[in-house]
Amino acid sequence: MNSTAKDALIKVMSRSADRGFTLIELLIVIAIIAILAALAIPNFTEAQARAKVSRASADFRAVATALEAYRMDTGRYPKGNHSSRVLNPWPERYGYRPTLERLSTPVAYLTGESAFYDPFKALWRYDNDLEERDSIDIPPGDLKNKQLYWYAARNATGAAEWDQPNDPDPFWYYLESAGPDLAHHNAGTFFLGIRSDTSNSRGRVGKLIYDATNGTNSRGSVWRVGGIPTGYAKSFYFMVQQKYGS
Repeated sequence: MNSTAKDALIKVMSRSADRGFTLIELLIVIAIIAILAALAIPNFTEAQARAKVSRASADFRAVATALEAYRMDTGRYPKGNHSSRVLNPWPERYGYRPTLERLSTPVAYLTGESAFYDPFKALWRYDNDLEERDSIDIPPGDLKNKQLYWYAARNATGAAEWDQPNDPDPFWYYLESAGPDLAHHNAGTFFLGIRSDTSNSRGRVGKLIYDATNGTNSRGSVWRVGGIPTGYAKSFYFMVQQKYGS
């Protein structure tokens, strides 16, 4: 509480201690409290968003270390599932195959699955260039509070998925947290329009990447990339590295 508001509140309360509050005095106290709440809540919201971004970045570092250990042992990164889903949260509906679970079993490159849970609970997915968005399927029951980071394995032609047996093995990947706008991106489709690393392509890619300097709830996701990027995605790869490190 700043000194001016504090002094005003003390003056009103001390003057009314013996004779009770008048309506005007009560309104003054309520107005002061409302002003202080209006100042405090945005700061609290921003602090929460910053803490979640830091949590996602820390989780990504742990997962990236495990992915590199997995690649050293197997010669490739794990393939991905359709729509970049990571774990298998809704098998009866989608039948997803184990993906990042392979980092915890049978070899424990990463202990447990807590590092796979996104602190931002996504509600949306952007189709392209952040112009349109659709709601995403939310698993029922307890799973709705255990939303997962999204993982995509990539090769020279596109996504490397378990259900595409003829796909070449992936040699780079990205991890995505929905970010404060609670929206994922159809990044694979977005990449198809980016054939070279230019200022124009970087301007487009910048829309995908969360940047707190544009406001706590600005659009864009928190990312992690690894491996060797393909030509048509280098702008994205290098900008994520520049923003979040490698």
